[in-house]
Amino acid sequence: MRKPVVIFAVKIFLCVALILFLSACFSNANQIHSGQAKSTDAKAKTLLVEPLPLHRFELSTEALTVWRQYSTRKPTLLLLSKNPMLNAVPEPLVDGSYRLAKSGSSEDLRRYGNLERPDTLLLPSMTVRVAMDLGWFGEFIWVRPNADLLNLEQKERLQGYFSANGLAFTAEQASLEKGNRTISGVLSNTPASITALSLLDELKGPIIVHIDQNWFLGKYKNEVATPILSLVLQTLNILRDRGVQALAVTFASNNLDGTAPLEYRFLKDFLLRYIEQPDNLDQTPPDIWRQLGENRYLANFFKEELIQKNTSEMIKNGANTAWVKYYLYRTVAARGDGVLALAYLEEAVALDRIYAIEYLHLARMAYDKGFPTDSMHMLKKAAMVFPDIPEIQIRMVRLALEMKSVETASRIIKHLIALPWSPVYYGNMPKYLEGLADQVASLEEPSQQAPGKSAASSAHRPILE
Repeated sequence: MRKPVVIFAVKIFLCVALILFLSACFSNANQIHSGQAKSTDAKAKTLLVEPLPLHRFELSTEALTVWRQYSTRKPTLLLLSKNPMLNAVPEPLVDGSYRLAKSGSSEDLRRYGNLERPDTLLLPSMTVRVAMDLGWFGEFIWVRPNADLLNLEQKERLQGYFSANGLAFTAEQASLEKGNRTISGVLSNTPASITALSLLDELKGPIIVHIDQNWFLGKYKNEVATPILSLVLQTLNILRDRGVQALAVTFASNNLDGTAPLEYRFLKDFLLRYIEQPDNLDQTPPDIWRQLGENRYLANFFKEELIQKNTSEMIKNGANTAWVKYYLYRTVAARGDGVLALAYLEEAVALDRIYAIEYLHLARMAYDKGFPTDSMHMLKKAAMVFPDIPEIQIRMVRLALEMKSVETASRIIKHLIALPWSPVYYGNMPKYLEGLADQVASLEEPSQQAPGKSAASSAHRPILE
């Protein structure tokens, strides 16, 4: 008779355990949900008065991971960029691109959000259009870098610019009207206005601020007329005066897609100092920034002795900083010390892999100087850092064909042909690669070259002469 009692007790125990387990799961689910809600409902802070995290990305598309967190709030997007990023997604890629924007991870957006990949979906130039199509913003304000005045002529030019670059549909262009301080209209069913920084009114409501590095370059002329660091500080002070109530601040360097030169990659660190610690705006910049600014100015007047003195101090103040290493690379290369320059570049790449883009420039330089082996060496260094950018490997195949390096060309072309090329962006690529493969197949094995005439001999020649 005890056996049924034992079984009943076990059942009771299991039921209680199950209830406790489900309660714990429900509690954890509520905590996760509350955490998400807390992030979404976070209180706006006054930009450059209260500290805010600066979300730094390489490509503008990656900023979507931050913007979507606040989509239920319908904030205003305040965009400081040379490109309004309003290109429409090609129709065959709309569903995939919108899914990517809504739920893709940062890694997904890095992979499928740039044209460097064979199977890309969404380009940086489409970022704002996608976000507005998804209804994330209640208003869009584009602050143009090169506009100081707004007049009827600029409105007509802007309509022409939108039309020529596929940035607005016909009805959207027709909606643009000139006001006192803005050109306003409706883009992607979202109220939109285009203005200049000097004409920017005090903004109301929660705001997402996005800054592209290329915005500053759109205003920059040279270190005499518009010193870049002073230009950034002037911009930040104007934004502080406008009392921007920011939910989040995102920044894109845009070096990987070639829209901003590596020379200015230091701006992401410079901005970080002030966005996250706004009290610094009222302080004198640290020595390392002062020295950089002075050197950039002195370079216009060939003050080599002063530049070297400042550079020595920069080495002490920023010994393990990627942009300092890259600056040293450029400075030493300009003096003609190629070996030391390349050593500094390698150190910069070790700290920040995006600086490996410079290897592509060196590959072109070596090729133009008649050193194909050196050029291939630089391409290989770039490919080691960016194995997922097929354009580098295509350049390697073309160069290998010129050098009649059959083994190298054959190995790489097989890999390239197997890649999942987008029929939208790279519709002709499979045929092009087949043509390269035919050229590889037609090459005969290279004969043994006479001693002293090896193509590899150029590897010992200086690239940076």
